[in-house]
Amino acid sequence: MPVYVHATSPGLFGEESVRAGVERVLALEQRGRAEVSVLLTDDRTIADLNAAYRGRAMATDVLSFSQTEHRADAPTFVAAPVETEVLGDVVISLDTARRQAAERGVTLEHELATLAAHGALHLLGYDDETDDGACEMRARADVALGRAASTQDDGS
Repeated sequence: MPVYVHATSPGLFGEESVRAGVERVLALEQRGRAEVSVLLTDDRTIADLNAAYRGRAMATDVLSFSQTEHRADAPTFVAAPVETEVLGDVVISLDTARRQAAERGVTLEHELATLAAHGALHLLGYDDETDDGACEMRARADVALGRAASTQDDGS
C-alpha cells in the first residue's frame, strides 16, 4: 500500500506518524492495494485550499480529496486497469496539529497519526457531518491505531 508523504517546508516532520496512521486504516479496512498521497503544510496553505474547495475561508486540521468520488453530472470514463487503487489526497496543517496536540496533551506524532487516519477514513467514504458519523470515524481511527476508544471531542 503506497502512502506518499510530502512536506511544503523544510524542517517539517512527522512523516512516519502520518504514514502509520494511513497504513493502519487501509489495513483495517482491507484496502491493502490502495494508494494515498499526504501533504503536510501550514495554516495558510490549508486555509486557501479550504476556501477554494469547501467555501470555508479558514484553516482546518485535515482535508481529504477523493479520487474515487464523482459528481453525478460528471462524464464517465473507463479507467485503465491498475494494480493499485488511487484513493486520493490528504492535506494536514502542521500548525493546527501542533496547537491541537498541545491542547489535548498528546505528542505531535500522536495527533498527526490521528489526523492521517481521519483523512484516510474520509477517502474511504466515511463522513463526520453528523454526530453518529463523527463517533464512528473516531472509533474506527482508534481501532486502527490500537487505542482505547476516545471519549474527548476532537472537533473532527
